[in-house]
Amino acid sequence: MPRPPPPPGFVQLLLLPQDSFYLEVPMQIATTVCLYPLKYLRYIGWCVLGVIGTLVGETGDAVELDGELVDRGVYRYDVPGGNILSYAVDPEVIKQRTHTHSATTATRENFREKVLKRDGRCVWTGIDEGVGMHIIPYARGDEACPRIVPFHVT
Repeated sequence: MPRPPPPPGFVQLLLLPQDSFYLEVPMQIATTVCLYPLKYLRYIGWCVLGVIGTLVGETGDAVELDGELVDRGVYRYDVPGGNILSYAVDPEVIKQRTHTHSATTATRENFREKVLKRDGRCVWTGIDEGVGMHIIPYARGDEACPRIVPFHVT
């Protein structure tokens, strides 16, 4: 199935060469949080994949990071070597599976309320209501971060 074009007011950031994994970023958010929204897109690529890359146009042409976003534009986060997912997370951490109940507990509901009070809305989509979640599953505990950080390529 081909990737649909971005809707008006959005840009797409392609994270995998096959176009199978991409983010639709609201232009309003990208231009509000950063003076250089193209640099912000590159930063998002680094945050998601954990490896330094460059921002290029959909066809692979270089993009000036101090330029303007193009409405409905498509940008690609390009990583040298092309094996992007080899950097994302340590496979040993993934193998350490945990089994946790997925229902929201009072403590986790409190976390959601704190996040909504702090941010007011989802920082990625701009939707007023959201679900608070940890990037590293809460059930993994404090010891998970030190196991992941040494494998994060900078």
